[in-house]
Amino acid sequence: MSKIIFRACVLVFIFLGVTPILAEPIKTETNCKKTEVRLKYDCLVIIKKGDDNINNAEVMVGADMPSMPMAHNVKPVKVDKSKKDGEYSFVIQLEMLGEWKFIYNFTKPERDKIFEKLDF
Repeated sequence: MSKIIFRACVLVFIFLGVTPILAEPIKTETNCKKTEVRLKYDCLVIIKKGDDNINNAEVMVGADMPSMPMAHNVKPVKVDKSKKDGEYSFVIQLEMLGEWKFIYNFTKPERDKIFEKLDF
């Protein structure tokens, strides 16, 4: 019975030309600068959803080395709100130079996991 209802709904959407609206994904744009401590970086991340900056995010960020999975994992740190719209900051201690995948775990505005690759 539920398959029939589902198919009927799909046909109605097709007939009316209605397409489901997909939610915009959360995006991150991260820039990191060296500190005086070896392999420690001050990072700024801009968090957006579509074209809008997100100002109420609650997020942790960890890092993993894609070239050596499970060998180099950085414990997640809290990402703090900065003074600019949609901008957040954090300090991260990496284990070596190379390509790192930052793993952003969001709890607010919605649960989500975002990956961003950066070279150090």
